[in-house]
Amino acid sequence: MIEFAVPSIVSVPVMNVYKPVDILFVSDDGIVVQIVPSITPAEINRTIEAQDPVRAFLYLRAGEAKRRDIRPGDVVAHSAFNAKPIILQ
Repeated sequence: MIEFAVPSIVSVPVMNVYKPVDILFVSDDGIVVQIVPSITPAEINRTIEAQDPVRAFLYLRAGEAKRRDIRPGDVVAHSAFNAKPIILQ
């Protein structure tokens, strides 16, 4: 996971990672807002940018998002994210 100090519209960095990964863009409250499936970070030759401000990029083995049925709107539970409070009705 690459975490940012404040939510920002950022681009996926080129890294020395030669195996494909799924990249999850995660908002400040831990919501998956975007998924880029099966991309090799060392071979990125175009700008891949968050559509909305994100707090982190979460890298998973390629195909893992599909295998686990992870979709935009799902929540990542981690202390880095400011989860919205639960409101009881």
